[in-house]
Amino acid sequence: MRQHGLCGPGKHVGVVGFSGLRHVAVKFAKAFGMKVTVISMSLGKRQEAVERLEANRWGHWVRERKRH
Repeated sequence: MRQHGLCGPGKHVGVVGFSGLRHVAVKFAKAFGMKVTVISMSLGKRQEAVERLEANRWGHWVRERKRH
């Protein structure tokens, strides 16, 4: 991110999904001073993302059910 000028204060990044290495992506982005939005299907991970890792915003993604 730094090599391509994509990080720094005032920049915003979205992380889709919240497991495994995506936790690290949030930590790196916050360390670079970026604003972070986490988008996940799991409401149970909201507290961890917002309170523990200090993500700026949370988005809940709901998958549409298939119509038959």
